[in-house]
Amino acid sequence: MALVPSAVGYVIGSVLSSMLVEKAGCWLLTLVGTLGLGVFTALLPLCKNIPELVTPYLAFGLAGGLSETSVLTEIGHLADIRHGPRYGSAFAISETANSFACVVAIILRNPPSTEKKDKLVIVFKEENQPNSKTMSYRPQPGEDF
Repeated sequence: MALVPSAVGYVIGSVLSSMLVEKAGCWLLTLVGTLGLGVFTALLPLCKNIPELVTPYLAFGLAGGLSETSVLTEIGHLADIRHGPRYGSAFAISETANSFACVVAIILRNPPSTEKKDKLVIVFKEENQPNSKTMSYRPQPGEDF
């Protein structure tokens, strides 16, 4: 439910980007959108409850739509100038890079600590090798695992 404002902001940012690109230029919109993404990402941890998340997520989606639409417009324009009207591969490459960045961000967002890795290895060995005589660790009730 908290991601709905982000989606709404993304649509608004995409529409605004198409209107403002003639007045401000692609590079300025990309800069503003990227700075907005950084600022509102930094504000997300400061929110203490769900209603406080609405404004940063809305602004995050707005900045994301603004910057992505501006960048894709510029990529299409540069590919059109250089390679003619066959710039579908430029969009495919940019979308693939965007998807790859999302996957890397998910992987790097919160790596487990060394202590949690050790617990995971012990539990994994215990579950996958029931006949082995390895030492096991069982979390105590209420312990965060």
